[in-house]
Amino acid sequence: MNFLQNVELWVDTEDNPNKLKYSIPYFHIFAGSSVNEGIEEMFTLVPERHQFIFPNQSWERVAKEYWGKKLYSYTRQKFNPKNIDLESIQTFAKKKLQDNFKISEIDIETVCYIDKKISNYFSLYYDGPKVFMAKGVGYCIKDGNELASFATAFLPFRKNLEIQVITLEKYRRKGLALIACTKLIEYCLVNSITPCWDAANENSVKLALKLGYTNPISYQCYYWKKD
Repeated sequence: MNFLQNVELWVDTEDNPNKLKYSIPYFHIFAGSSVNEGIEEMFTLVPERHQFIFPNQSWERVAKEYWGKKLYSYTRQKFNPKNIDLESIQTFAKKKLQDNFKISEIDIETVCYIDKKISNYFSLYYDGPKVFMAKGVGYCIKDGNELASFATAFLPFRKNLEIQVITLEKYRRKGLALIACTKLIEYCLVNSITPCWDAANENSVKLALKLGYTNPISYQCYYWKKD
């Protein structure tokens, strides 16, 4: 079984490639030269609304010429985890929840529910909930039997774990995401795994800063749409 499911690698030539497109579901990374033939063929392989990033301004310029007004961008921020402190994280992790809320390591029933009702990334990136239970990790907070918030490894990992956190709308602004993330980060630090954080919006940025992440590096992420 591949380390990561549904991976595609496209190169312009097999013998001496000048450019490539590395793809996982809904996300594409371009690399190599932006000036040789074949770049438009690569762009045709990117579905509408899928996200992608470029290595430099030359690629960005060619993309803007190709897609024109159909091309959109937004800013993401990648944070540095080196100042994350285990003692501080454990203090957060021990924060008392309201009596009706309980936090626990995620189980197969909850993973199946998330994959079916909320986000199917377990199927996209792990080849299903059972594989996630064997190769991933996550923590969830429930209000009785109702799922409220969860933090999991977004992608399969070895030494670097990309954190995915979701709080259901009715439970937001209660600090649940913070507590769920601290349990996952604590797991990472205890097991010598780097907890990575890449923010796509201001709420994610604020949460990262509360958790102790520092030195965000901004970069542009692109997508195209017909209207």
